Amino acid sequence: MDVFEAGHQFGDFEFQLNDHNPGVSESGIFWTMSIPKDSVRADLSAGRAEFCLSDALMPDQHDLLTTLWGGGEFDGEGQPLGKIFPSTVSLDARWFGAGSTETVRDPVNRFLYINAMTNARIKWRSVRRGVRFESDGGPQTVVFAAIGKERNGSFF
Repeated sequence: MDVFEAGHQFGDFEFQLNDHNPGVSESGIFWTMSIPKDSVRADLSAGRAEFCLSDALMPDQHDLLTTLWGGGEFDGEGQPLGKIFPSTVSLDARWFGAGSTETVRDPVNRFLYINAMTNARIKWRSVRRGVRFESDGGPQTVVFAAIGKERNGSFF
């Protein structure tokens, strides 16, 4: 989860306050972590899904460059990086109100994807060194929301 000063958004990195993400693993996989199985529920036919996570340990890496460089004092061009702090993240994301559906089938590459367009709502909070950031519960603008399922390879 990224937090920017009011009036700024992703891409305005000089105004970024926090970048909560699991980081980059030694294998090169990034922004991915294991979560409890009961954190996710989905019913594609009803167009509903939930992703709820409470107080997950996740470092605040301050900004995208610090995340990609894995911390340290400077990036490859000598630019200073932010400090990394321990933090926790909680979120409650819900998808609802199924609309149109789409099926993409590619038998040559053994791939199938079915999705339903939905609406969505998210509440979140993070805590770092006693400071709490959280969504305000006000109106949200949803540009795109969908739930789906995919099959590929031997599962096709």
